[in-house]
Amino acid sequence: MKRPFATTLLSLTLASAFITAHAQTPTTTDTLVPNANLKADGMPALPASLAAKVAPYTEFRGHGFVDWHPKESSML
Repeated sequence: MKRPFATTLLSLTLASAFITAHAQTPTTTDTLVPNANLKADGMPALPASLAAKVAPYTEFRGHGFVDWHPKESSML
């Protein structure tokens, strides 16, 4: 169970690094290029469409429970 989660997490992390590299280095191709700090020997080129698909999963904002709404049964 831990291996698929770790693989997914690694894939999302790499995709995030490629998205950052692509945003900083404009290219004319539809593939992502890693930044200079990432060594990606033997890794195939990733299409830019993949980065667009995983982008919502690379952004995270934490939320906390404050209190219950005084008149409705919902959280604040």
